[in-house]
Amino acid sequence: MKNPHAPQENEPDTTWTRRESIGQERILTTSNPYQREALTPSQISVLNRLRLTDHSLATLTGRYAKTPPVQKSEKEHSEDLRKFFYKNKWDYREQWTTKSGNAIDFLVKAPHDGGHIFFGVECKKDMNMQTHATIFADHLEQAAGYAKDLKMPVFLGPVYFDGSPQAACLGGHTIRSISALNIFGGRMNVGTLIFRIGFPETYMMMRGDVFWDFNGFNQRRLTYVISTGSKKERIPLKIWK
Repeated sequence: MKNPHAPQENEPDTTWTRRESIGQERILTTSNPYQREALTPSQISVLNRLRLTDHSLATLTGRYAKTPPVQKSEKEHSEDLRKFFYKNKWDYREQWTTKSGNAIDFLVKAPHDGGHIFFGVECKKDMNMQTHATIFADHLEQAAGYAKDLKMPVFLGPVYFDGSPQAACLGGHTIRSISALNIFGGRMNVGTLIFRIGFPETYMMMRGDVFWDFNGFNQRRLTYVISTGSKKERIPLKIWK
């Protein structure tokens, strides 16, 4: 029986192209937010030992509040995404039209487990720690519509963030807008594609966990959520051989 949750059968499988002349890759950098002159040697040692990856540094130094937002045009953000796809040898199609007639920025085909999986990426400009939650909510609503049409996960990106994957999805009585997007968006098959500021690191988040990082795809998150009333089911993403 035909799987109603699989990508469209008429998706081209041999005509995908990869940009061969993307140009030199740029590694995102940012000024060191710590004033080393004001720190004692013991304090510097503690920071070095933590290696700036623990989310508790947000409390220790206020780093998240001090990191300036990345200001680029949407065209520049799209180019950064193309370079990311090219680096990982992922094929993609731009402005892919869904069944509803809407065009998502990128439909990506990525190798996995002897075949490949599909997911969408919607590019929005200047998403970072200072982006207001209502703006993220608008982006989430649009991406959720694409995910429903495509019957596959859709990622909003690039989101510029200076913390670890764990820090990008912390919950509690109070919650940052980026964490809210990662926690709530996953229930609507929407995740985030994060460029970590100050580190040559990129990762994709889905439902409070890593969907992809430098180690590859996380099998536990390669699912698609189907909701019917109060019933919720998570089905595996199809691996196209």
